[in-house]
Amino acid sequence: MLDLSDVHAAECVLILGLHILDKQQSEAQRSMSTTISPAVARRRAARRHLLGGFVIEPPTAGAWASRLAGEALDPIADFTTICEVILNKVRQHQLNFELIGEVWPRDAKYIVITRSAKFSGYKDMDPSDIPRYEEGEREAKVRTLLKEEGVSCI
Repeated sequence: MLDLSDVHAAECVLILGLHILDKQQSEAQRSMSTTISPAVARRRAARRHLLGGFVIEPPTAGAWASRLAGEALDPIADFTTICEVILNKVRQHQLNFELIGEVWPRDAKYIVITRSAKFSGYKDMDPSDIPRYEEGEREAKVRTLLKEEGVSCI
């Protein structure tokens, strides 16, 4: 199991089954009773997808994309270009790349996705209730790719 105490200090860290997201608000959340406190409603925001992969901090992704593009890119202002440049690189390896995080730019991070699955969870749920992927051959290949690209990972 991943020791989360090192996550904030790391430039790039493998998160297997830890990042969850939902691209649309659930029907249950939209019809939630007004008697539920706002804090509980936020905590119960639905998460429908479970992602596994390598999470990369914006400065690291910006430096990587700058090397690939041959021009200086700002980690915040050029986030769409960063996504396009790195996505073009990782798609050659049948991978996906996305911008993730709840609040831009405070929580913004990028992820090289190695796995995904449907998930029935909610924001801020107990991490022990979130299923975990085990690192396998696919992640080992991605780790090698990132090392070759100069993107340091734990």
